[in-house]
Amino acid sequence: RRPAQTLVYEKEGSDVWSTANNWTPNHMPQSNDTTIIRKGEVKSGLLNQTAPMVVEEEGIFRLIDRCKISSLSLKGGTLKIQTTNPSFSLQTDLDVTDSSTIAVGEKNSILELKGNISGNGDIYKTNNGILKVEADATKLNGSWTIKGGTLLANNNNALGPNGVFVDNGTLE
Repeated sequence: RRPAQTLVYEKEGSDVWSTANNWTPNHMPQSNDTTIIRKGEVKSGLLNQTAPMVVEEEGIFRLIDRCKISSLSLKGGTLKIQTTNPSFSLQTDLDVTDSSTIAVGEKNSILELKGNISGNGDIYKTNNGILKVEADATKLNGSWTIKGGTLLANNNNALGPNGVFVDNGTLE
């Protein structure tokens, strides 16, 4: 096993997490590597990432199955599910540094977000699916805007102190 590194994804076209030449330097990410998705869309599922992951403004991290990521920072990027797997969960400490998007696929798609949510950015929930927030967002200084589908708060602290705006969709 090699020492932990910081790996950067900046690809257009190939979107496979486990392809070494999609990353700089040219290595397949290990669970202890810090990963930065700078540009383009990369997809993965069944991750157990112990090192931080960052999704920057032009980056998209597409979940295709359940994942556990110790620390996920959205810096204007997009967290997306668009898959035939109708329901799965993401366990993470989510830091929304800059306003970012969580895009939950089709109407029958469900993403359960578990862990903690913090940061100063706003979160835009888009697409037609359901986002079940089972996280603690008491440290989220931004607000939520629903631009499609359903946002479901599963506890009193799930959405944070700054409110939810419904532009197009449903809040439950």
